[in-house]
Amino acid sequence: MDLSTLASRTRLDRRRLRYVLDHELVPALKIKIVNDESGRPRHFADDVGFGIVCAVTLLDLGLPHETIRQFLTALLDAKLQPTDSQRALPTILASPLRPLDAHADFDGDGCVRLNFAGKDTEWFKPGKKSAPANVAPRVIVRLNIGQIRDLVFSPH
Repeated sequence: MDLSTLASRTRLDRRRLRYVLDHELVPALKIKIVNDESGRPRHFADDVGFGIVCAVTLLDLGLPHETIRQFLTALLDAKLQPTDSQRALPTILASPLRPLDAHADFDGDGCVRLNFAGKDTEWFKPGKKSAPANVAPRVIVRLNIGQIRDLVFSPH
């Protein structure tokens, strides 16, 4: 996929999508830049497109760049169960459910909690082996990752 395809599927402005890439708001992106074509198009997998759209959504909410990076880092590292060896996001993105009922909550302090198929996970902080004790956020940012997945992975 490229930015034009992603913009078409999500109805987001290509400039906003490119802004997210230029400011490196999504951690660990794998993007191929085609140097010998006009405009140097960028090609990437659907899961990278998912991360880009998540970042644009959070940016449009007015979150600072570092907060967006923190949220997406936590989302990438989150697990459905604290004892799982596998990360949750590939499982969620590969779900055959349409529409997908899934969201991610972020507490602003680097912790994330997932809701997938009606079940909430514990709060998770990247780099920690167990869930943080007594997470009681005053503010929660909720990202509808099911809706974003359905848009990005749609077969338009």
